[in-house]
Amino acid sequence: MEQSSGNFFKEKSTQVVNAIVKDRFFQKFISNYWWEILLYAIVFSVVFYFFQYRYNIVNRQLRKMLPLQDYQTDLTSLVNSQDIMNEDADFRLSDFWIASSYKTYLVNKYSGKVDIDMINMTLRLGCRFIDLDIFSSGGQTPIPVVANGIVENGVIVSDRLLFEDVIKSLSTSAFSSRLKNGKDPLFINLNMDGIIKDDDMVKTVAKILTEYLGKTFVGEDYIRQGRDTNKNFALIPIKQLLKRNTTVLLSSSNVQGTPIDNIINACSATMANLRYRNINQVNGITDVEEMMRFNKQTLTVVTPNYNGPSDSRENYNWMSSMLMGCQFSCINYNIGKDDELLSEYIDRFSGYSMLVKPLKLRYSPVLIPAPLAQNKEVSFAPKSVITPDGSINV
Repeated sequence: MEQSSGNFFKEKSTQVVNAIVKDRFFQKFISNYWWEILLYAIVFSVVFYFFQYRYNIVNRQLRKMLPLQDYQTDLTSLVNSQDIMNEDADFRLSDFWIASSYKTYLVNKYSGKVDIDMINMTLRLGCRFIDLDIFSSGGQTPIPVVANGIVENGVIVSDRLLFEDVIKSLSTSAFSSRLKNGKDPLFINLNMDGIIKDDDMVKTVAKILTEYLGKTFVGEDYIRQGRDTNKNFALIPIKQLLKRNTTVLLSSSNVQGTPIDNIINACSATMANLRYRNINQVNGITDVEEMMRFNKQTLTVVTPNYNGPSDSRENYNWMSSMLMGCQFSCINYNIGKDDELLSEYIDRFSGYSMLVKPLKLRYSPVLIPAPLAQNKEVSFAPKSVITPDGSINV
């Protein structure tokens, strides 16, 4: 009777294992290096456990501080400009999550190729946070360009877009009635470290922004990042941004004293109401409560952990940054519709640009009640008392 194929392979594999175990070289190797093998196994186990612990520490704190049932309803509730204008609640900018993109101008992840159509596509998907890296074109008559920042000998060699063409396109497409959320505020993030010391170039950037979007700038109370009026832009009433088409300008570069200072609404280098973090920094935070408190009255922009064109091109789990109250969790819209994290992100916003954060993540001012009216009968003020011996003060 023929032996079945299953029994045949089982018998052969057993013979191979027995041969290896009985092999003198193998026995000698194990007998001489068993302690090193054990040591490496222990070290590997410790390192693996440490990184697993660090990776999960944020999620454990979030589950402890913000149970699922406390944010599940709010996280899936859609809010657009019309809904907010009809609400009696006095929401502030810091009370919202905003659909945000990273390096919006890029085509096909970080290939270096750029296209204005990618920005328009991102807007159609509901995003209202546009991220632009601005450099000088170089040459005898340099002009500002949008590029991925590949520089050789001080000159941009990567594919580029004229900054003026990008802003001109945004001025017509960002507030279009064809967009589902065209009336929501537009946030433009300007990364200008490559030109910030070139006053002429910065002045050109400011001139272009003012020419095409000046009519949509936020009111004068919030120019120069609110330094003159002592206004915290993060706490601006959201209805003020929704009364008309509004453009908000943010920057990670130190704009103080530069020609563009007057029109930037929030800057991480000049005010303490805006900061930038990559996702590795966010996931490495041990004091989650501090992060939540910070984001109740200030703004946080979270980006992928990108350190150059060869770095990771994947999206990150944006849920952790959102549950710490970060308003702008910037992800790669240009990574492709098949990306699961991008698809979930778009579905979460469902074409709208804003979601109200749960109450535990929103700013609630502490109101001190008015003091009770004082009773003169129990006052401790000096009194004049008439006695048989005369008048005395008590």
